[in-house]
Amino acid sequence: MKLDVPTLAVILSLTSFAQVIALWVQFRINRAHRGIGWWLGGASAMALGFTFLFLGGIRGIAPLGSLGNPLLILGRACLFVGTLQFVGQRENRFVIAATILGFTLLYFYYLFITPSITLRTVTVSAAIGLFSLLTARLLFSSRNRSFAASARFTGGVFLLHGAYLALNILVTLGSSPIHSYLEFSRIQSLAFVVPALTSTLWTFGFILMMNQRLGAATLEGKDIQKAESLGRMAGAIAHHFNNQLQSVMANLELLERLPGKDAAACLAKAKLATERAAEVSRLMLVYLGQTAHDQEPHRLADLCRDGAAALRAALPKTVALELEAGPGPVASVNADQFRQVLGNLVTNAWEAMDGAAGSIRISLGSGPGSAIAAAHRFPVSWRPQAPDYAWVEVRDTGCGIRAADIENLFDPFFSTRFTGRGLGLPVALGIVQAHGGAITVQSSPGQGSCFRIHLPVAPAPAPAPPGPALPPRLPAGGGTILLVDDDESVLVSTGGLLEMLGFTLLTARDGVEALALFRQAPEAIRCVVTDLTMPHMDGWETLAALRRLRPGLPVVLASGYDRALVMAGSHPDLPQAFLAKPFDLDQLRDALGLALG
Repeated sequence: MKLDVPTLAVILSLTSFAQVIALWVQFRINRAHRGIGWWLGGASAMALGFTFLFLGGIRGIAPLGSLGNPLLILGRACLFVGTLQFVGQRENRFVIAATILGFTLLYFYYLFITPSITLRTVTVSAAIGLFSLLTARLLFSSRNRSFAASARFTGGVFLLHGAYLALNILVTLGSSPIHSYLEFSRIQSLAFVVPALTSTLWTFGFILMMNQRLGAATLEGKDIQKAESLGRMAGAIAHHFNNQLQSVMANLELLERLPGKDAAACLAKAKLATERAAEVSRLMLVYLGQTAHDQEPHRLADLCRDGAAALRAALPKTVALELEAGPGPVASVNADQFRQVLGNLVTNAWEAMDGAAGSIRISLGSGPGSAIAAAHRFPVSWRPQAPDYAWVEVRDTGCGIRAADIENLFDPFFSTRFTGRGLGLPVALGIVQAHGGAITVQSSPGQGSCFRIHLPVAPAPAPAPPGPALPPRLPAGGGTILLVDDDESVLVSTGGLLEMLGFTLLTARDGVEALALFRQAPEAIRCVVTDLTMPHMDGWETLAALRRLRPGLPVVLASGYDRALVMAGSHPDLPQAFLAKPFDLDQLRDALGLALG
C-alpha cells in the first residue's frame, strides 16, 4: 500500500492549526478555569509536531523531522495536564515530566543508536495511547454535573484513540520488522488518519466543556436572585389561594352550622372566591406562556383609543391620561390581550404616583428592530427577528424605579409598594412574548418611568372586526352523558351539573373504564365529556378509541390547560367542543350545545 507521509503530515498540520485557533478564541473569551491554557499549549505542540514531520521530508532541514514525534508526545501530555486541572485534580508534574522524558529518550534511542521504525512506532503509540487513556479515565470519572455530558463525549473520543493505538502496537509487534513507512499495514496507516478525526472531536468536546462550565458559573451567580424570586412567587400564590380557600370554607361552614343563614348569599361568596383563585391560575399560565390566542392584524392606534376610553373612567381625577396616536402602525395581535397589556401598564403607571397628581402619556410609532435598546429589555434572552417593529409607549410622571429593582420588575408578585400585588407586569410580559415581542424599560428615581412594547410590524392592513358570535343553544331531549375523569370530586360535581341540565349520567374513572361502559350500550350514549390528563389512556386516546367504535360520536374535551396548547398538533380525531377548567353551568351548557348542535 503506497503512503504519501508528507502529504498526510501537511493535512494533519493544517487540521491541528485550525484547532489551535478555535481553542485560542475560547481561551481569550474564557480564562476563568484552570487547564484551558494547557489545552491550548498541547494543541500547539501537536500542530508543530505534524509540521516538523512534514519538514523532515525536505532536503536541508530534514533533521527537524526528528522533533515531530516528541512534540506529539509532549502535546498529548499537555492535554492530560490541562484536563487534570480543569476537573479540579492536582497533577504530579515530576512523574509526568519523567514519563515524557523516558518515552522521548527511548524514541531517540531507536532513531539514532539502534534504528528501528517498528520500535519507534511502538514507542510513540504507547506514549500517546497512555496519555489518551489517562485523559479518558479522568473525564469519565469527573463528578462535575455542569459539563458531565460533554466530558463523557470527550472521554469517549480519547478512549477510542487510545484503543486504536493499543491495537496498532499489537499489530506492529506481531508483524515482520518495518524497513520503510511504505510497508505499513492498513491498521498502521490509520495512524496518519485517525488523529485528524479524533483531534477535531476532542477539540469540539473541550470547547463544549468550557462553554457549559462558563454557563453554569454564570447561572450560579444568579441562584440567590432566582431563589428569592421563586420563594416570593410561591409565597404569594399560597397567600392568594389560602385567602380564597378561607372564604370558601367559611361560607360552607356557615351553611352547615347556621341553618337560618341565607344559603344563596353564602354560596355566591364561595363561588366568587373560587373564581378569583381560578383567575390567579389563568394569569400565571399567561405569564408562563402556556396560553395562546388567535392573532390578527390591527391598527394599534385604534386599539389604544378603545382602551383609553375605558381606562380614563377608572383613573382618579388627579391623573390625566393623554393619547398621542395618529394612523399608527399595524401589528398582528389578539385585541383583547393587547388591551389587557395596555391596561396593566397604565394601572402600574397610576399606582407609581402613590396618590399624587400626575399624567400618563400613551404614544405609538415604529422603527427597525436593530434600534431596540438591549439595556433593560425583557425577556433578557429576546433578540429582534423581524426587520421592523411597532412600539407602544406608556410614560408616567410617577416616583420612578431604582436601577436595582428594574431587573425584578417582571418577576411574579414582585412589588416595591405593598405585599401581595405584582401580577400585572408579568402578565403583560407573557402576552407580549407570546406575540413575538419584548418590553423595554427606562426609569430613574424621581424621574418617572417609560415602558415600551415592541411588536413585529404586520404587512397586511387590519380587517374589519367580526360581529359577536351567539352562544349555541342546547338541544332538547336529554339522554345519557358519559363523564370520564380520574378525579372523584370532579365526577360528583360535574355529574350534578349534567343532571341539572336534564341528562342521565354514566361515569368512568379513566379511558379503559369508559370504553367498557360504552361497549355495553354504544347507541344509548348521546355525548361523552372526557378529561384530557388521565392514567392508562389520556383524553386523546379515549376519544380516538370511542370514535373507532362509533364514528361521529359527540365529544367534549375538558382540561385545565389552555385550549390552543391542547388543540395544537396533529390529531386524527377532534372533539366537537373544548371545555376549559374550571367551568360553570353556563359554560358546560354552551359546550354541550356545540357538541350536540
